[in-house]
Amino acid sequence: MPVYLKNSDVQETEEITLHPVLETAAHPELKLSLPNFNIILHYDRQHSYDYIVEMLSNIFGYSPSTAFEMCCKLDISGRLVVFTGNRDQAELKRHQIINYGPDWRIPGCNDSMKATLEIAHPVVDFSVN
Repeated sequence: MPVYLKNSDVQETEEITLHPVLETAAHPELKLSLPNFNIILHYDRQHSYDYIVEMLSNIFGYSPSTAFEMCCKLDISGRLVVFTGNRDQAELKRHQIINYGPDWRIPGCNDSMKATLEIAHPVVDFSVN
């Protein structure tokens, strides 16, 4: 699974291989689709809830109440998917997180929060229409 670390914008642990699927007369619904990526935010207890709520609202446009709810889930689980989108969108948003700056509310906080990218595994619907 590709992982992008805070200290390097383009560090991959595994290469993504896409196999083209040709559209056929028998199966016209078969087409090549690129994977989506999740941004995983990692909680480190060095950033205040206010900082996290402010960052999520400013970068992703979440309402303060939604951002606070996400912050509570992050505090409990230690990591949280905060965005899912195509690779370019996810890399841009992750870059904004890691460049957001330290939490000025907490003395000694020197860094932004840690965020990584992972390929989002699609939900497969096996229902018959």
